[in-house]
Amino acid sequence: MDRDKTRDQIKGNPEILKSYVDQITQKSKGANMYICPLCGSGTGANKTGAFSLKETSWKCFSCNKGGDIFDLIKEYEGIEDYTGQLKRAGEISGIRPDRENQNQPKNERYTHSNIHTNVYTQKEEDYTDFFLTAHSHIKETDYPQKRGLSEEIIERFKLGYVAEWRHPKAPTAPASPRLIIPTSRNSYLARDIRAEIPESQKNYSKSKVGSMHIFNAGALKKAVKPVFIVEGELDALSIIEVGGEAIALGSTTKVKALIEMLKAQKPSQPLIIALDNDIPGENATRELVAGLKELEISFYRLNPYGEYKDANEALQRDREAFSQAVADAEHIQDEAEQTQREEYLKNSTANYLQDFVDGIADSVNTPYISTGFKKLDTALDGGLYEGLYIVGAISSLGKTTLITQITDQIAQRGQDVLIFSLEMARTELIAKSISRHTLQTILDKDGDIRNAKTTRGITTGKRYQNYSQ
Repeated sequence: MDRDKTRDQIKGNPEILKSYVDQITQKSKGANMYICPLCGSGTGANKTGAFSLKETSWKCFSCNKGGDIFDLIKEYEGIEDYTGQLKRAGEISGIRPDRENQNQPKNERYTHSNIHTNVYTQKEEDYTDFFLTAHSHIKETDYPQKRGLSEEIIERFKLGYVAEWRHPKAPTAPASPRLIIPTSRNSYLARDIRAEIPESQKNYSKSKVGSMHIFNAGALKKAVKPVFIVEGELDALSIIEVGGEAIALGSTTKVKALIEMLKAQKPSQPLIIALDNDIPGENATRELVAGLKELEISFYRLNPYGEYKDANEALQRDREAFSQAVADAEHIQDEAEQTQREEYLKNSTANYLQDFVDGIADSVNTPYISTGFKKLDTALDGGLYEGLYIVGAISSLGKTTLITQITDQIAQRGQDVLIFSLEMARTELIAKSISRHTLQTILDKDGDIRNAKTTRGITTGKRYQNYSQ
């Protein structure tokens, strides 16, 4: 059987997809509905998932992703290339191209029957005994120490070692030495610790086993200091190593899973977003920021890694600087509260009290503008002060005319005035001012007031021929 036929056979078998889904997640309410292994929909209080199976396809109506078994392998395990997806699907199903099977010893070939044992069909396998056994062998490797982790951290998180580990879903796959990092009683990360990993096995160097869990999620409820949100389990361990507190998503695709978790349980401390310094980390950060804002959860964005990609690299390259950066970050809440306090005081009455006193002495604290009418200014205690004045009267009594004259008189003294009129056009307002000037000019010259022009007399063009210059 060639590669394309193998792919079609796996893709067209609904039992293979269902078996794989049963291994990586759990059922939720509703027929053929599951907790989404990508975004975590269904881990909330009502346990209603949005991940649906239909024959040979799947769809999550929460994160809007879907496809066939190969698409799920790509999204869940991060295997992008065709060859890697086919190989992984072969490990899951036991169906491999003939030429690949022929290269293996007869008793090592994958079969559909030998992969489905009780270990894999259980929805929630308890790996406690496995963890304890793996932990008892941890001294057979110095890998954790090379990554900057102390004996205290190794013991606290029961890190383990398996010299010849195989994924439970592929017991006949090539074995490799693995660091075992428990992420819950029912899940763990198996990290290949070889310096040189064969190209064909690099896609499986960080294998997840069991249903999805946020690493060290208990810190969200129990922490007494701000909690870092990082990508990898080793990154979280690195921050804890230098005295901080952290949780790990396990993958940038698990942002929605964390958001779902936080909907049910708000954290006891502010969160510090510190994902990897790369494009996937930046994209996940934006998604996480939006989710935390929507939940109104206190958070900060920070890069304690400097030029390095992540926490573990920073720990290995410059432990002292990394340790200081984490320690400084723990005070970020205190600094934020201090900044907020200073801003509050800056805008308080006490901060402006001396300016207020000085303003009175300089006679600039209570400026006013003369209306141009002496008696009106007297009634207003000098003129118009800062604030709102309302002029009210019956229709056509002269409200607009009075206000227009006041604005003209204010403008004559060099103070700009803006007029917004909902009743009169610009031309009518201009005509009112000109009308007043015609009367004022005549009065100043002791002329005949009958020569003064009304607003309508000014705007009616046919009368112009009878006007003097």
